[in-house]
Amino acid sequence: MVDYKNKIQEIRTNIQNCHLCELHKTRDITVPGEGPISSTIMFIGEAPGKINNEVGLPFVGHGGKIFDKILSLCGIERKSIFITNILKCWPPENKKPKTKEIQYCKKYLFDQIEVIKPKIIFALGTTAYETLTNKKIKIKKEHGIPIIINNIKIVPIFHPNGIRYIKGGIKTIVEDIVKNI
Repeated sequence: MVDYKNKIQEIRTNIQNCHLCELHKTRDITVPGEGPISSTIMFIGEAPGKINNEVGLPFVGHGGKIFDKILSLCGIERKSIFITNILKCWPPENKKPKTKEIQYCKKYLFDQIEVIKPKIIFALGTTAYETLTNKKIKIKKEHGIPIIINNIKIVPIFHPNGIRYIKGGIKTIVEDIVKNI
């Protein structure tokens, strides 16, 4: 029988010790993700931000406040979900992840998914969705529309940090989440 608690700790340790790409040189601390391994819902973003890099937790700071508000409006407790990003280290200046960085970090993400076995993954933004599915997306047209891969519902939603560019902002994200849980 697999000890999932030890397995998730092993993944966390591998992330903390990772030197596969250049991001390890500029990070303060890795941001492996947080949440219970028994969670049925995962939220996956693109990459940690500067504040995440300083505290080692995903979705804190300004974007985290918006994310927490969205969760509250959906009736979801943060402590009941697993939250992570494609990249596990902050790309300085919050630059878009490079293909090579994604390729190196993707293994850690897929290992986390394998251990947690969520029923639903909400992919926050285009990069997260395309990494998870290998499918291109026009998120403004396809947000909230799920696909099933390996018995997991994967739902593209807007990233909370981009709400100022979204018609309907928070309301749109909440609707996309609620109709898929």
